[in-house]
Amino acid sequence: MAAHLSNKGKVAIVGCGLIGQAWAMIFASAGYKVSMYDILSEQIENAKNTIQKTLQDYHQKGCLKGSLSPDEQFGLISGTSELRECLEDALFVQESVPEILQIKHQVYRAIDIYISSNTILSSSTSSFLPSVLSEHCKHRSQFIVSHPVNPPYFIPLVEIV
Repeated sequence: MAAHLSNKGKVAIVGCGLIGQAWAMIFASAGYKVSMYDILSEQIENAKNTIQKTLQDYHQKGCLKGSLSPDEQFGLISGTSELRECLEDALFVQESVPEILQIKHQVYRAIDIYISSNTILSSSTSSFLPSVLSEHCKHRSQFIVSHPVNPPYFIPLVEIV
């Protein structure tokens, strides 16, 4: 991996499902370091395997985003089942956990412990208001909703609230 790829900063992806994977690929295509977090280590490994195959497939089909090769993009993506490690030095956190308010609140309480006053906390939610999601966060003023249009990798449209 070239040295110039690491100076953009780090993005944390919380939740390694399909939307979390799409976000990881989008940020890596722009040259950001990406750290993915999930409570299940096998979900992280499955996500990384899927991402690696998908990046290669997109490259072969001529629809890979960005100027980096699939290997360079994949090299920017890591995974961990330690939330603190995922969030360390992140300038942006994209949460993509299931659409269950109780789970989201649990996740935000944990994230809130580790992020700095400069970190943007963003949710991929499609159904909850930012005021409801962030009601227990001390970093509430840093909270936004960034809801992608499906499929996120191919449709460059994000609803920001």
